[in-house]
Amino acid sequence: MQITLPDDPRIAAKAAAAGFANIDEYVRHLVEQDEPPTDQTPQPHELPYDEWKERFDKFLAMQKPRNATLDDSREAIYGERLRKQMLIDDDAR
Repeated sequence: MQITLPDDPRIAAKAAAAGFANIDEYVRHLVEQDEPPTDQTPQPHELPYDEWKERFDKFLAMQKPRNATLDDSREAIYGERLRKQMLIDDDAR
């Protein structure tokens, strides 16, 4: 197959920036990216609910627990700003 590209220096610049030695390799790479996947892995919406739920539970079990403790008190959020304002107000008196 022959592909004729316009004489555009931007194509060569993009190929070089992506680390390709020439435009041919760059175009081949782009074409290969566009190929549909060859594996027959079903999409999540194609699975029966029980199988989807089982896979999802396995996925959740692999995740690391996170420390969800968050101090959302006024002091934690605005503490430094309030202390600075109080010092400024005290100095102004």
